[in-house]
Amino acid sequence: LEISFRLNDYRHIKLTNKIDSENLKVKDTNYFNKISKEFLVEELKKEFNGKIVVITHHLPSLNCANPKWRNSTILSAFVNYMDDFILNNKIDYWIFGHQHEFVKMNIGNTIMLSNPLGYSREPNFKLFKSDKLFEI
Repeated sequence: LEISFRLNDYRHIKLTNKIDSENLKVKDTNYFNKISKEFLVEELKKEFNGKIVVITHHLPSLNCANPKWRNSTILSAFVNYMDDFILNNKIDYWIFGHQHEFVKMNIGNTIMLSNPLGYSREPNFKLFKSDKLFEI
């Protein structure tokens, strides 16, 4: 309930059908999250000889979260707990955003990367690393 009150998404995003529209609800985003995870599971079962890169908006692991967010009561709105999934699949890179802070770390053999620009009013806006690029 707190998530739906504190996140702007639930006030500003409308789901529409041919008859009417209604505000996005937590049950909707939980469903989208579930089908997104199912999609990843199925895609990673397929044979592929190149580098495997997963790109998500939200953080795939609490380990990627800045410590200042780790006790947040709305953490589940932007962090997935996919460490076992990452460890049990061949994923070369996982690129994510949302928290507006630079991250480069490993979970098993997967390189976890985040270099979001964020909002200009945030102090970490100046920490964006425009020279940080990588080739696949």
